Amino acid sequence: MTSAASQSAALRLCLAGNFTVDPMAEFLRFWLQTLGIQAEVEVAPYNQVVQQLLPGGVLHQNTQGTNLVAIRAEAWRENDTTWQRSLSDLRSALQTAADHGCTGVVLLFPAGRKDATAQATHEATAAALQAVCDGVTGWKLLNLAEAADRYQVATIEDDFTRKLGDIPYTEAMFAAAAAACLRWLRSGWVKPRKVIVLDCDNTLWQGVYAEGTMQITTPFRALQEFMLRQMEAGMLLLLASKNNEDDVMSALASESCVLKPEHFAAWQINWQAKSANLKLLSEDLGLALNSFIFLDDSAYECTEVRLNCPEVLTLQLPKDPEEIPAFLEHLWAFDHREVTDEDLSRTSMYRAEHQRSQLSRSTLSLDEFLETLQLEIDLHQATDDELPRIAQLTQRTTQFNLTNTLLDEAALREQLRQPGTVCWTVRVRDVFGDYGLVGVVLFRQQPATLHVQQFLLSCRALGRRVEDAMLAALQRQAREMGDAAIRIPVVATARNKPAREFLARFGKLPDESAGAFEFVLSAAGEAEVRATEAANSGESPAAASNRGAGAPRMQEDAVLLRIAHELRTAASVVAASRAARPQPGAAAPQPQGEWEEFLAELWAEYLGLAQVGAEDSFLQHGGTSLQMAQMLGRIHATFGVALTLTDAYAAPTVRALAARLAEQRQAV
Repeated sequence: MTSAASQSAALRLCLAGNFTVDPMAEFLRFWLQTLGIQAEVEVAPYNQVVQQLLPGGVLHQNTQGTNLVAIRAEAWRENDTTWQRSLSDLRSALQTAADHGCTGVVLLFPAGRKDATAQATHEATAAALQAVCDGVTGWKLLNLAEAADRYQVATIEDDFTRKLGDIPYTEAMFAAAAAACLRWLRSGWVKPRKVIVLDCDNTLWQGVYAEGTMQITTPFRALQEFMLRQMEAGMLLLLASKNNEDDVMSALASESCVLKPEHFAAWQINWQAKSANLKLLSEDLGLALNSFIFLDDSAYECTEVRLNCPEVLTLQLPKDPEEIPAFLEHLWAFDHREVTDEDLSRTSMYRAEHQRSQLSRSTLSLDEFLETLQLEIDLHQATDDELPRIAQLTQRTTQFNLTNTLLDEAALREQLRQPGTVCWTVRVRDVFGDYGLVGVVLFRQQPATLHVQQFLLSCRALGRRVEDAMLAALQRQAREMGDAAIRIPVVATARNKPAREFLARFGKLPDESAGAFEFVLSAAGEAEVRATEAANSGESPAAASNRGAGAPRMQEDAVLLRIAHELRTAASVVAASRAARPQPGAAAPQPQGEWEEFLAELWAEYLGLAQVGAEDSFLQHGGTSLQMAQMLGRIHATFGVALTLTDAYAAPTVRALAARLAEQRQAV
């Protein structure tokens, strides 16, 4: 995946497959447009998966973008020998690409048949491809069988278009595949949220507990089960409810509730404004509001939070409770790439943090507070199994992160392969419990210089002198290198003020408007600031585009809510994609005669247009080769005329193709 790429660079998706994949590219473009991400989608030459991964290939050259490899297993499974050879060739090609810094996703399309034999073959294929991807750094497998079910694809394969142009899948399947692919990619492009804040009455359950109308109906049970899975995947669950606390605790303790009080890290249950309670929870847990998701049934409460806490991702539940399960299933904000050990224990960690917060308020000084905590700091060389958590910290840490450089695991491994590169991790514990892996120092040792690439600390360990211990370790390392200079690149942002304030203890820093600079510290503690060129913040162009420069958070709300409400089936995605295509001019020549009128109506149906003119080109209005093949199938079924794709491309307008149809019809 793209990581540590320049914001100014255009995001590039390169798609290759062992069948015709052009129709999927159209839906990828639709999803990118829907998400507000500026990106280029390039389709590699037909049926050249292995060749395009090797030097000189389109995918091999795309080291700063994301590569997609679409696989139809049936094309390689003529017999076991062919399959094993194809698998071996793919493994070698992926490794060659990975060695060049080229990463991406292998997309396994499902079988059209759903009998036991076909399903067993698909599962075996998925297992084999999973083993291949597991053995190549930076490549992941996405099994699209689940996407076919999630997007309600009734018919997966199309035998007619397969024979006509090796387009084996229906338009619905291509739409579902693109949706699943962009959803997975987005989960790596956008910084994940950490916290889910829930209302209670008519959100966690139907009805009002205090009025005796509380019920855990099927949709609300599904919601509670969904939230429990989110907690198990590392999200923090909080409550913000206008209610009596005793009533809420009694409701959660009842047998009918799946969620219990112990599943929530903290809560604010009172009659204050929801936004005020969110701010209190943010302060109490030491978590920024831009890591919060707020879920409520009330339009008024959602609007109040959006206005007063615009950083929070605010989502209103559907009015019809029966829609809740599908709504949650299609909320992309809840997606997780990987779950680390720290994720699994996050709730208990933040419960301990709540206790620390209470202790901090009761003590007289920082020294007294730290003495009571009995803090233990363990700084050691990073191990291989810690790399997923390190990558996660680069993506989630904003307050004590000097460069905001995002790294995925593949990019991190690539950096660690560079000569002289060292990575330390920091673990902390105290009398209340284990903080987990909370800090990272990544640096490269060069002659007389120790160049820091990552110096970051989780906010839950911030302000407890852990950062002092990290810098002291760097200074010891610099002295061992013969008093080397410690060079720390800094990109000033609104969010990383705590990190810059830490450095300012050692030397005067420019203000936030300076943007990028380099902080140079001697082993003895003498500091200077050097200006640099505009630095690379490291945020992927996709993430930057998705947020938009200065765009209000409500825009993200609107996009995600539209997806969850309106784009839950392949049919709805197809219809929306057609509606998004350019409309023909009103003054276009009108179709005349039986053939032109038939084709104009057919084109309008497939293009999602109100009308089509006689001189309109199918391809210029966003039509795909798959749709063209499907229309040729309709023409054949209606008139018995077998036009080819060559005919369609040679006669691109309604009038020209109608003339070709008339000629063929007369010859029949």
